[in-house]
Amino acid sequence: GNNTVMHNPHSYALIGSVTANLPLPCRDPSGIKLLIAYKSFSAHSHTGLGITAANAVRVLRHVGIDARAVGFGNASELAKHVAESHITHVIICALWIPTAELDAMITANPDVQFGLVSHSNWTFLQADPNAVKLIREAISLAALRHNLAVGGNDMRFSESLGVIERMPTLCLPNLYDCIVPPRRSAHQVCGRTVRVGCFGAPRDLKNIVTAAAAALVMARQAGCDLELYLNSGREEGVAITAVKQLLADRPSAKPVPVPWSDWNGF
Repeated sequence: GNNTVMHNPHSYALIGSVTANLPLPCRDPSGIKLLIAYKSFSAHSHTGLGITAANAVRVLRHVGIDARAVGFGNASELAKHVAESHITHVIICALWIPTAELDAMITANPDVQFGLVSHSNWTFLQADPNAVKLIREAISLAALRHNLAVGGNDMRFSESLGVIERMPTLCLPNLYDCIVPPRRSAHQVCGRTVRVGCFGAPRDLKNIVTAAAAALVMARQAGCDLELYLNSGREEGVAITAVKQLLADRPSAKPVPVPWSDWNGF
C-alpha cells in the first residue's frame, strides 16, 4: 500500500529524515537502543509489518546500531516492555494504539523518543476505519509532547501530512538488506512462458489488477505466454475476482494459485 525505497540507515538512527529538519536529541548512533514495535497476534510474526521491521533491524545492525524488532498484542504489552528495558528510541509501526494509551506511555517515559509511522499512504488508510482519526490525534499529541514525532514511510505522504497539520513530520522509508543476497532456486526454466509473481494478501487498493495488467503487457510485448502467480487463501475483497476476469478466455495467460505460507516457507 505504499512506495518503499532504499534509504540511508542513519536516518533511522536519528529517528528519521524529518521533512522540516526537526531538531533531535540524539545524534550519536552508538548511544541508541532502538525498538521497532509492530502489532502482532504472535510475538514472533513472520508476516506483514514483522517482515518489514526485521529487514530494518538487519540493515541497522550492519552499521552498528543496537536495534531490535518485537511484536506486541496490545499497547499494554508495549508499555511494559518500554518501562522494563533500557530503550532510548521506539518506532511504532502503523496506527494500532489508541491515543489515550499512546499518551500515557509517552508521558511515563519522558527520556524515550517515540516515532509513530504510518505504513500506508492516504488511499490505503481508508481500508482502516480508524486510521485517519488516529493519525490526526497523534500529530495533535506530538504538538504537546517533546518526545513524539509522527509521519510515514513515504515522503509524499509525510510531506502532505505536515502541510495539512502545519507540523514537522517524520519520514522513515522501509530498509532492505542488500548486503546478504537473497536465496534463489538453482532450478532455471527456459521457454516461451514468462512467469510473474504477484505475492501478498490480495486486498482491495493493493494494485493487484494493475500488476496483472502490467504482466499481460510485458508478455504480449515479449511474444510469450503468461503465468501469473498469486497467493491464495487470503482473499479479502474483489481483487482476485477482477484478476481472473482480466485473464479469462485468454489461452496464452493463466493465473497460478500459490497457497499462503509463513515467511520461511515462502
